[in-house]
Order: sequence, then structure tokens, then C-alpha cells
Amino acid sequence: MTIRFLLCLLLLIGRFAFGDEAAVKSQTSTASNANSSSEAITKGQRIFAAHHSYFLQVPPILTEIAKSGGFPDQVIVGTKYIGGSKSLYHWNVKDEDNKAKEVLKAGAVDVLILTPVYLPDEGIEKFARLGFENNPNVRVTVMEFWLP
Repeated sequence: MTIRFLLCLLLLIGRFAFGDEAAVKSQTSTASNANSSSEAITKGQRIFAAHHSYFLQVPPILTEIAKSGGFPDQVIVGTKYIGGSKSLYHWNVKDEDNKAKEVLKAGAVDVLILTPVYLPDEGIEKFARLGFENNPNVRVTVMEFWLP
């Protein structure tokens, strides 16, 4: 079961992280960049993951998948692990210690992966708005937790 779960998870994450699905844009996105996510990905992505413990193994695997798929410039610009976390917990980390906010403010992220334990989670919108303000082509993906 564990191998089957990991394979399914990787397929889903790979589709979102590497542009196989259209990105979800915030309400503040303009019509001029609304279709930019449907363009072919021609280079490795800069990925940041703010996650809980069930996601610890995934970022290195994403890099391995990208490199084996012909994207040697794929890079994980950072990860932040907080056990049992909502995205809001990551948002509330002090700014001087918040790598996620730092790289989003710099426009240095193509894909932001969030793994909130429970929804709704207002941290998702806060991160998305910050990301879109500094990189209108950023893709924000959310791994929904499987427990009710």
C-alpha cells in the first residue's frame, strides 16, 4: 500500500509541479497572464515546499523526476517542515525566520507546494497573494490531507 500511495502522490504532484494542469490564479490576477500556465514548461522549476511530516520525502523525489525527465536545472529553493501544520502556521513564522516569505517576495519561486492538515486554511490565500504579487506566473499547489 505504501508504494502504491507514493506512486499516486508523485504522479499527482508531478502533474501540478511540472505544468500539466492549469494553475489556480488568485482573484487579483489579470486576464493577460491568466493563460500563461498553459504554456509548455521548457526549463526546470524553482520549488518551495511548506509542509508537514507526510511530505518530507517528496521534494528530493521531485528533483530526481525532473532531472530524469530532461530538466537538469530543477531546484528546490527551500523547504519548511512543521509537524501537523496548516499553511497558516508556516505563514505565522516570524518574518526574519520565514524562508517561504523571503523567496516569494524575491520572485524566486515557480511552484509553491502547501500541505495543510485541515481545510479551510487562510494561510493558502496569504501565500498565494504574496507569490502572485512578486511572480504572476507562480503556481500554488495544495496537497489536501486525506483525514477528515
